[in-house]
Amino acid sequence: MIFPNLLYNDRELLQIVQWLTIRFGRSQSILVQNCDQKRLLQLMAQHRIFPLVIGSMKKSSNAFSLEIQQLSDKIQLQHTNRITAITGETIGISKQFQEAKIKVISLKGPCLSYRLYNDPFLRQTRDIDLLIMPKDVEDASDLLIQLGYILKQKRSERFKKLHQNYNFFHPTKKTALELHWRLLANDELFAIEDSFFDNAEEVVMANQSIYHLDRETEFIYLCLHGSLHQWSELAWLSDIAAYIKNISPNMDQIMERAKKYNIERPVLLAIQLVNQFNLCATTRVIPMNHVLESLLNTSIKTIINSGNGIKANKICKTFYLMKFKTSLSYQISCINLRYKRALHYNEL
Repeated sequence: MIFPNLLYNDRELLQIVQWLTIRFGRSQSILVQNCDQKRLLQLMAQHRIFPLVIGSMKKSSNAFSLEIQQLSDKIQLQHTNRITAITGETIGISKQFQEAKIKVISLKGPCLSYRLYNDPFLRQTRDIDLLIMPKDVEDASDLLIQLGYILKQKRSERFKKLHQNYNFFHPTKKTALELHWRLLANDELFAIEDSFFDNAEEVVMANQSIYHLDRETEFIYLCLHGSLHQWSELAWLSDIAAYIKNISPNMDQIMERAKKYNIERPVLLAIQLVNQFNLCATTRVIPMNHVLESLLNTSIKTIINSGNGIKANKICKTFYLMKFKTSLSYQISCINLRYKRALHYNEL
């Protein structure tokens, strides 16, 4: 099995990727020798793929110390309790929004896990992400405050222009929630459309309707979201692999849609990365060029360096983002957004 060369310099990360290939049916059980067991657990949590690989780890439990086995059991219990709470809260808030006639879509989280694996517990989730129409921001914010949530930012039109979400926190339930009025901060990359809500797909959890983005839009969004973060967490790459393997989206329609918005590069990047890490097999031939090669190399380095606490320079990341689209207006918008956000933070 061949992985990116840099991966072989990190035994613990290599082991995690090997376990992910087992999860997606790409290989048999393989145990990398001489791993730092504590760092292995730390990376599993940091990349938020603990629930996806814990099964493979337990099959090799005789290779791990009793301390590590007990610690992994503790992490698994904490994860189960966390997802149970977040799932229940997502269902409850969705019901409240729907009763208030506020259209709402669940992004990522246990609802995506349910869609990908028919199991809400196979994705590690930090918070609740909800997407609403821009016209409903104030009403939705008021409703969340009524439900006991505290808004962490000051409500303002300027903030809404520069960002894609408000951050809320419930002090009693210890639950964080992001209220999104756009999918991404930069509308020049992928702007929200009314059709996202009109075409939203329903899933029923605990007798309550929860809505997702339609499959094509959701796949493109996941590709963009992971690419924006330079794929620093393997969880985002696992979402793409699971989508291809378990949902079998129409890739021709996805690429046609991506071409319409001039965002083929982030989508092709995501597909090439899951191929590089052997997480799934796709028959699509990726037309590589120097720009896509650059994005690919940067993402691979970020995946590997993230385990060592190395973060991308903001200026370098801006140039990385500018490669997503060929349009000059988009590239200028990347610089403007970075500049305006820096000014805004200085004023806060």
